[in-house]
Amino acid sequence: MDIVEVPARRSDIKQGRSGTTSVLTDPVMCMTYAINPMIKAIWNILDRPKTVLELAHITGTEAAEIEVAVTFLLQRALLKTPHATYNEMASRDILRSLQEVSLNDVGLTYTPGLKHACQACGSCCSATDVGPVRHSVADDIRSANWSHIPALATGMDPFRKVSTNGPDGKPLLLLETVDDKCVFLSSSGACEVHAALGGTRKPTPCRQFPYVFTHTDVGIRVSLQMECRAYDRAKAAAPETSSQSTMLRELLQSGAPIHQLPTPLRAATGLLWGHHDYVRFESELIQSLRRACTKGTPTSQPFNVLVQTTRKAIQTLYKRAGMDASVPWYVENQDLPSLAGVSPYINIQTITDELTTFCFHAQSVAKTRRLPHLAQRFNTLGRALDFANEDVFDIRWDDPDAARSILTDLFVSGIANREVIRHCRDVRIGVAWLVLRSWLALAMAKMRAKEVCRVSCRTTDLIDSMVIVCKMLRERAVLEVIDGMKSRVTLAFLTNLEALTSDTAPQVINRGPGGNR
Repeated sequence: MDIVEVPARRSDIKQGRSGTTSVLTDPVMCMTYAINPMIKAIWNILDRPKTVLELAHITGTEAAEIEVAVTFLLQRALLKTPHATYNEMASRDILRSLQEVSLNDVGLTYTPGLKHACQACGSCCSATDVGPVRHSVADDIRSANWSHIPALATGMDPFRKVSTNGPDGKPLLLLETVDDKCVFLSSSGACEVHAALGGTRKPTPCRQFPYVFTHTDVGIRVSLQMECRAYDRAKAAAPETSSQSTMLRELLQSGAPIHQLPTPLRAATGLLWGHHDYVRFESELIQSLRRACTKGTPTSQPFNVLVQTTRKAIQTLYKRAGMDASVPWYVENQDLPSLAGVSPYINIQTITDELTTFCFHAQSVAKTRRLPHLAQRFNTLGRALDFANEDVFDIRWDDPDAARSILTDLFVSGIANREVIRHCRDVRIGVAWLVLRSWLALAMAKMRAKEVCRVSCRTTDLIDSMVIVCKMLRERAVLEVIDGMKSRVTLAFLTNLEALTSDTAPQVINRGPGGNR
């Protein structure tokens, strides 16, 4: 990068210390950056624009070293540049989008291709916590006669307190479980509360499943969670979701959560999305997946479409922000160890090795705490990770079109539900997380087929695996492990996805100015 004149520093950036380290804090990006003595020296004299030669003369440093330090500041939009102006506009756009939503007249939009009619399979009522439950709803349910339910006939409270400080100042309540299933789940898979009191008196989370609500610039988007073991039958039996608008509005009025865009929302190093830009990006992702993933296309198709569309959108943002679009979008200088030229399979091996180790320890902890069902889930995920190191697309399917359609729905629901950004504020990491989740679902489906000695995978293998993986990847401890290796996840599942789905050679990583090459 040839730098002639260096812009002045931004006046809103705060300089300080974290322990013994000097830092710069950006209030727009909500990021704090550690800086070395060279960057600090340059920062302190950038009260106005200066040339590289001026900075070299003042600091007594070679021009090449000055350029490395200045590049660090430019990439993170810490100087007065069009890039910084773009970020400020994007930040204001996001803040404007977070206004209160009026639920009386808000429009509902529906995610194409996602619909559901309950088949009473019971998967939503097992292997997960259900709540929070309002105290008024809990008291109403407690007042009924449940003596026909063995666990409740002994006087057990059907609700358990998990926190002393809920949102209303009262203890937070969840539904009690027996053998890892909701205490009100009957042996036939039906809900006892629904049968005895009617659907409207069930807790809001129970009435809401599998619907998810997200705030967009055109209203409330309605989508689905992909945690139903009867997903294929539920989809085939369902009318269009729009026909249930009255029930959905009642859910919103009763307090069903609405997911928002976080602020700030990062697209790449030092680069923000505006609200409207990001909403358009979500729409483009969903439309691209639906257009490209049609009958006869391989199971790798939704993976490739997701990654390619994301790359193109972020490169477009680079250009609009006045940044150098040739700088790799997928990596920050300090994000990665020296991985240049390393096979992506080794990177996936590293990811799965860490997850396998975690699953082993988590299984031991669950057994110690006498949680056999949780221990079994960690055991299942750990065994599936062995199959993730193989080519997960090399699977023989009884119905390949059905498998690809389910994978496409899994991606679409994740995008519509804002799972891309729910657990982090970086779109690259969020998209890579979605790819990892589907990758693990394929690996587990392959494991299930092999363990019962079948030569091909069935749709039920994929659906069962999808449910388990989706639930496991909502566990806070699992998310923390994945967060600790987000750079490797991004590298393996975004940078080199083509090498994983074809014979394409992996890319060599150029870490950009100032980084190791």
